[in-house]
Amino acid sequence: MTRAATPGFDPTPTRTPTPTPTPTASGPEAVQLEARSYQWDFLEGPDISFTATWPGQNTITLRVGHTYRFDVLNGNPVGLGLSSHTFSGVAGIGLSGGAMAPGAHLPPATITVTSAMVGTYMYSCTDSTCGSSSQHDQMGGHIVVAN
Repeated sequence: MTRAATPGFDPTPTRTPTPTPTPTASGPEAVQLEARSYQWDFLEGPDISFTATWPGQNTITLRVGHTYRFDVLNGNPVGLGLSSHTFSGVAGIGLSGGAMAPGAHLPPATITVTSAMVGTYMYSCTDSTCGSSSQHDQMGGHIVVAN
């Protein structure tokens, strides 16, 4: 006995949605701060401004929600008898300080800026033996945290 075909419904296959790629988070923005004799220089980083004449009071502006990787170094060449420097650190943003012999770097620090950090912060060299007091007193700069 042959069976007759039963009318039924032929559903349209459901399409599999195309996944939307998740953007790859870019890495932290690099910030490099170099101590030289009587001067701090931002070599890399966002929104950097310099005072044109010695002693430069250099400033960098960081933005809330961004992540930065700090490299703080003593740019005085090794072997020339130039000074060691001690970076004061910036506690308000969680940036540690420390001593650096010529050519040395502090351990890198990665910081994500939050709205609680908004403000202006000073940093300096706290090793008064790196130069005359009148020149050393001018060895500092600013980190501005803005929205």
